[in-house]
Amino acid sequence: MSTPLLSQAKEKAANTEDPMMKNYLIGFDLVKKGDWDGAIDALLQSVYFARNSYAPLSYYWLGVSYEAKHQDLKAIEAAKKYIEQCQANCVKGHLLLAELYIRNNRLDEAESECNDSIGDAGLTPDGARGHYLYGKIYEQKEEY
Repeated sequence: MSTPLLSQAKEKAANTEDPMMKNYLIGFDLVKKGDWDGAIDALLQSVYFARNSYAPLSYYWLGVSYEAKHQDLKAIEAAKKYIEQCQANCVKGHLLLAELYIRNNRLDEAESECNDSIGDAGLTPDGARGHYLYGKIYEQKEEY
């Protein structure tokens, strides 16, 4: 079954020879368009074709897609894989995990992820996002 969004995404990635990268580009394009099911399919294919399953960006966007579909356990696993494979700055993965843990009332784990994100981000918008999520944690704990 081919949707118009999927066919548009495939046209964009047509010149890419590496199947991992081709599927990543298709998946990323579908994420931008909000086609979560198509994005998940393409990003899973990207991970499948990656050498040694090394595809950190595919895992990150897979986590975002699962989060949008409220498949939180799968999103958490994808975000953990992203952080595990991340070479340097993994702030976005820590923030994604913090959001998922907050949504699932796993506040101690969320606090740890916020701490990690702030340590990596410093004085950037992502660092500010970490502080914001700290506020959400304490609001949920009713510790004002």
